[in-house]
Amino acid sequence: MDKLKILVADDDKLIRWSLKNELAKRNYSIVTAENGREAVKRYSEEKISLSLLDYMMPVMDGLEALSEIRKINGEAMVIMLTGINETEIAVKAMKGGAHDYIIKHHTFDKVLISIEEALKTLSLRQQVRRATDCNFLKSCQTDIIYSSGKMSQVMKLASQVMSNGSPPVLLQGETGTGKNLIAEAIHKGSNRNRHPLIEINCGAIPDHLLESELFGHEKGAFTDAKTRKKGLFEIARGGTVFLDEIGEMKMSLQVKLLKLIEDRKFRRIGGTHDMEIDVHVIAASNKNLSEAVKKNEFRSDLFYRLNTITISIPPLRERKEDIMPLVVHFMNLCNNKFGKSINDIPEDVVKILHEYNWPGNARELRNVIERAVLLSTEQYIDINTLPEELRLHWSPEREKDPAFKNPDAGLSFEEVERDLIVQALRVSEGNQSRAARALKIG
Repeated sequence: MDKLKILVADDDKLIRWSLKNELAKRNYSIVTAENGREAVKRYSEEKISLSLLDYMMPVMDGLEALSEIRKINGEAMVIMLTGINETEIAVKAMKGGAHDYIIKHHTFDKVLISIEEALKTLSLRQQVRRATDCNFLKSCQTDIIYSSGKMSQVMKLASQVMSNGSPPVLLQGETGTGKNLIAEAIHKGSNRNRHPLIEINCGAIPDHLLESELFGHEKGAFTDAKTRKKGLFEIARGGTVFLDEIGEMKMSLQVKLLKLIEDRKFRRIGGTHDMEIDVHVIAASNKNLSEAVKKNEFRSDLFYRLNTITISIPPLRERKEDIMPLVVHFMNLCNNKFGKSINDIPEDVVKILHEYNWPGNARELRNVIERAVLLSTEQYIDINTLPEELRLHWSPEREKDPAFKNPDAGLSFEEVERDLIVQALRVSEGNQSRAARALKIG
């Protein structure tokens, strides 16, 4: 996969060098320019994903360069950098279409966060474009692996939603529990499955962009709105919109969402009339929205409307029966991904996986197994490939007494060796390789 290419334009050679080196360490491809005119030229010649423009540059300043770049690409992603903290400049930059405005004396972490947010927004736009072209976003088969009674209840409730129209659904669960997979299963099992399923993370999109992404805008609705734009609800017509992390949505936008759910109508930004729309709304949050309502952080009317059907997904630590089925599933996926043939999980590894509490849930488990499959040099998951925090949580002292106890009368070393090998074979159900590994012998 090609590296994302970032344009860094600044007349200060040291700043260009510093940004180029720091961003290159994070696997970005960097193009530099020392003035605004050169920046516009490089942008027109290269496939640039994101531009960092200094406000004060010779020949052509950052605002002029921003304007010229936006003429080349109306959706160009630009972050403005400046050495002076002036509100007027910030306002001009944002009105001109800049994604963000950063004072240079801020740490590089601030710049990096802004870059990551901008690239997330860019990724979303690309997904929306594919949805417009192909009439769908999701085409992969949903994999929900479970054997526990708790997850059986979750799937039973999800199945009832699939067969009973399109009531609003609220998915509650910790990060990594698979809320997006449940939303996908509901969509694919419903009569809307020939229409788009569009997912958007409300916490990953800046407030000033989220409304436009959801509802669209009319030509001239704001600076640089040169054409009419359809929002996600309009693109998803007949299908499903999955609003992940809805607890991060600002209050004013919650009002518009409530109107859409209640009346099946919405209005584009700058529009003068309502449009009717038929979409199924599924929302998700890792926050307790009931508590957020009490703190005036979430609208009560929207919460009660979304709360028509709530599906609570239990964390992995409360359904440990699902750990090994998930491990085997992830192991097979990673074997295919890395061209490996890992086919065994030693008992000590199984015990470690079961004892750990998995604060990151199934997502964390998948990352652990991916690491283990990638690093293991044998055809089994080596305990030493597990992250240190997992191995530290393992308590060997909880294990039962040793399989062998030396009797008072004593035994010869040959008898001890034979007895240990027989017991290891019994524990490994005759698997000589596992027995040898347990005894740490060839």
